[in-house]
Amino acid sequence: MFSFTYMAESNFILTGHMPSIDELIPEHCVRRYVLRFDKEERIKVKKMLFHERRTRAHLMPDYGTCAEVAIDYYLSEISLL
Repeated sequence: MFSFTYMAESNFILTGHMPSIDELIPEHCVRRYVLRFDKEERIKVKKMLFHERRTRAHLMPDYGTCAEVAIDYYLSEISLL
């Protein structure tokens, strides 16, 4: 789910906080499903996403997730040298 929040970047700079989807949309308007996986299933899903060239940044695009993925990618490139 993507959302647009007017002046979100300015608020982030001032407060250091981006509003979550829970803060933007009332709870009664959205149904949330959480899929529980055991460790083996998580590994299979991660491999499938890797083969499709998808990362957490694609699934949950926010500044923090994109930064984590970029750092992980950078560190994995360094370890190959």
